[in-house]
Amino acid sequence: MCIVDAPEECPYFALSYVWGDEEDPFQTTLARLHAMKDPGFLEAQVLPKTIVDAMVLTREMGVDYLWIDRLCVIQDSDADKAVQIPQMDLVYSHATMSIVAACGTALDGLAGINGTERIIKQNIARVAKDVSLMDVLHLDQSHENSRWMTRGWTFQEGLCSRRILIITSDQVYWSCETSKCCESIAFEAFPTAVAPNDIIFNVLTGHKVFGEVGGGQNFAFGELDSMIRSYCTRKLTVQADVLDAFTGVLRRVAVNTGHEFYWGHSVSMRFDDSLGWANIVWYPDSEWEAQEKPERRRETHRVRSSDGTVHKVRFPSWSWLGWKNIQGVSRPAPKQVLVEPELQFMKLSLDGKAAKLCSAKEQKLDSVMKLNMCGIDQSTSAGWKGDTSIDPSLFHMDNDGEFRDSGHLLFWTSHAVLDVEDGKIYNDAREEVGELKPFWPYQMQKPSGKQSFIVMSRKYNDDNLKVLKAEKRLNALLVEWEDREKRVASRICAAGVDEAAWIGLGEKREWILVTLT
Repeated sequence: MCIVDAPEECPYFALSYVWGDEEDPFQTTLARLHAMKDPGFLEAQVLPKTIVDAMVLTREMGVDYLWIDRLCVIQDSDADKAVQIPQMDLVYSHATMSIVAACGTALDGLAGINGTERIIKQNIARVAKDVSLMDVLHLDQSHENSRWMTRGWTFQEGLCSRRILIITSDQVYWSCETSKCCESIAFEAFPTAVAPNDIIFNVLTGHKVFGEVGGGQNFAFGELDSMIRSYCTRKLTVQADVLDAFTGVLRRVAVNTGHEFYWGHSVSMRFDDSLGWANIVWYPDSEWEAQEKPERRRETHRVRSSDGTVHKVRFPSWSWLGWKNIQGVSRPAPKQVLVEPELQFMKLSLDGKAAKLCSAKEQKLDSVMKLNMCGIDQSTSAGWKGDTSIDPSLFHMDNDGEFRDSGHLLFWTSHAVLDVEDGKIYNDAREEVGELKPFWPYQMQKPSGKQSFIVMSRKYNDDNLKVLKAEKRLNALLVEWEDREKRVASRICAAGVDEAAWIGLGEKREWILVTLT
């Protein structure tokens, strides 16, 4: 066995597993890459048991090629990672089958394969001479309790796979586009028909083991909100991988729906509304201090230019990707309805040049709900809104070369400094103007005193499943100034304000050009 460049269109398996806590894991590096291509090289190495078992299983099933990340990605090459890591979904979606090691880490092996022990905890009681009673294996328990279910990368590996074999400590599960089954005698008849816009978790009647793995996933935009929420509960060893480990899901949704994404948010429809995402979490008083609290992600994302160079960009504060420990993230993907935004957002390059968020090949999308503006028109926002156009001299032009994204947004908006107390927002007359949206556990102390707020969008009520209703309220962000003179700010949390009260601030409001990092 050795590392090879596989022939085109060849059948291959892919391994999805948890690396574990190895001190010096064997992996592909630039120094040993050439030697690893020699036939028989891998047999002479001490490889983790899970990888050895996966190789044995692949060979016994008559397949010649197996893709394993630590062997097929050059681990000490930023250039190779910048090419391969954003395409992980393609590796798993093109694989003939994905092997999921849900019975431990790379060191524990695949239960029942190549001599690795299976651990089946099943109580049996003899009640008569020839009669015994036995526990039925819980359908989801071994899978739900596995470390594989806690890791960020395995989320899209499971979702994007066409066929998947899940090996747990006590049984094996199979999932593909036409069949869902397991070894247990319980619940063997699984519903399999998945229609466009179906919610996968509902179709599969609550069996989580099949709700987040391959076969039958339709990647509808209406599912994206719940997929983001599930993904945010996972953990990443390398925090800088947060976008790469979800890019495959976004790519699948984009292909299926026509949406275009920018830092985890759709820019094809209601981008402004998605910036008002919240984080709704609740912990008992005895537990909340032990929980990890939301905090800004400090790591950087690798961006590869067309010439092969790699530059690193900090994750933006305005995106859910820019924050850690947001296990209750809510509304990062609002309902698909055509709505004219109040403000015009542009993206900024590392050179400070502005460009449209959407590409020139933007696709026309259909609304899934009716829109009722409830008598609101341009005159409603005239009291707080000014000219939203950007100076053409700031635009990125073709002769400026490739657009190197910074992750920053540029836009005109309305700004005011208001008092905050116990999550409520007040004007100078101590009249309530609005409130902060949930972000921290309720037991945590919230920002207080004088705080800066900027308007992001109009508030829409989508509680009705058929009609989206406009409201005379505004979505805003509480921001911290990184450079007050240059109007460079970062998001702290979202808020909602009454539009009439905002207009009533008068001279306390100002119309400014903001860079949001």
